[in-house]
Amino acid sequence: MALLFKLKSLRLGYSILSSTFASKTKRFVVGDRKPSNFSLQNQLLCRHFTSEISANQHNFTVTYLINSCGLSPKAAISASKKVELQTPERADSVLALVRNHGLSEAQLSKFVRLHPEVLLADPEQTLLPKLRFFISLGISKEDLAKTLAFCPQILSRSLEKEILPDYNFLRSLIPENKVVSVLKGRSWFFFEGHSKNVVPNIDLLRQLGGIRSV
Repeated sequence: MALLFKLKSLRLGYSILSSTFASKTKRFVVGDRKPSNFSLQNQLLCRHFTSEISANQHNFTVTYLINSCGLSPKAAISASKKVELQTPERADSVLALVRNHGLSEAQLSKFVRLHPEVLLADPEQTLLPKLRFFISLGISKEDLAKTLAFCPQILSRSLEKEILPDYNFLRSLIPENKVVSVLKGRSWFFFEGHSKNVVPNIDLLRQLGGIRSV
């Protein structure tokens, strides 16, 4: 009897131990799953919010291009692929600057449509020095506005490293009063550079007259 009692006690103890271990193991596994599920939910939530924020920013850019720059919905959607506006402040400053330099609303619309990235430029540090340089050459606001509407990419070039060297090269070939003619009629010269366009096509400059040397 004593032996039978001990055997039953041993079985009961084993059963309790097994049950306890299984319970703890289950809690451990379940506890492991929760962070995984929680992490997955967070990832999905973050993706949702990121997608929503991106969509809102895109919608803001398109709306701004239509309402503030005069672009058509189709042109605004196309331009929004090249520029994304976070806030309107810098773009507003760029528009105010070029308006002050003579661009009409129609020219402004073309200016932005051809080069929407200009809306992200620093108006005081990047754009204004170039505008002042062109004005210093003697070009009128009206002609400058036409030039910017035709080739707004000219403002994306470096004043010190590209525009000034091109100007100095041009001055070595033609009189100073002819430089403005080049800027008004052939602004691509200041956009693409003299090494690509002028040297291979020097006869084009002769049409302007007064070439001193090559």
